[in-house]
Amino acid sequence: MTKYCPTCSDQYPDDEFVCRVHGMILVADPPHQPGPVGGEADTEDIPRSPAQRPAQLVVAMLGVSVPVEAGPGVLIGRQPESSRFAHALEQAGFTNVGRIHCHLKLDEGVVQVTDLGSTNGTFVNDLRIEANTSQQLGPGDRLRLAANREVELRWN
Repeated sequence: MTKYCPTCSDQYPDDEFVCRVHGMILVADPPHQPGPVGGEADTEDIPRSPAQRPAQLVVAMLGVSVPVEAGPGVLIGRQPESSRFAHALEQAGFTNVGRIHCHLKLDEGVVQVTDLGSTNGTFVNDLRIEANTSQQLGPGDRLRLAANREVELRWN
């Protein structure tokens, strides 16, 4: 399946998630092309306010970047079968990050993080979140795993 940058319409293979030029999360459908000059504008799918725009977030840690998309979301942990961050965490020696530490998901335009019962905790803005409870994330929020593992959140 081909993916597209919503900004420049460049095409990418299925195994890529972010436009190399704009850093935008790739989409399955090509972006809407503007109609002829002087014609009626198709405004049905143009968000009217920031609150109506779906969140777009890329989670980055130790050189690994993963977009948070609707559906399965992103698991962070040291378990290689489940987390795209596992190898980097093991190589860096971050054994205080759980094998299945936390999960980020996009649901109806809102990004949420859930600690999955980790021993050393998941922190949003330096406050530990309760295990198995979702916490909403927004631009400017800081995410930390255990005592010392900052997670970069890049909002688009």
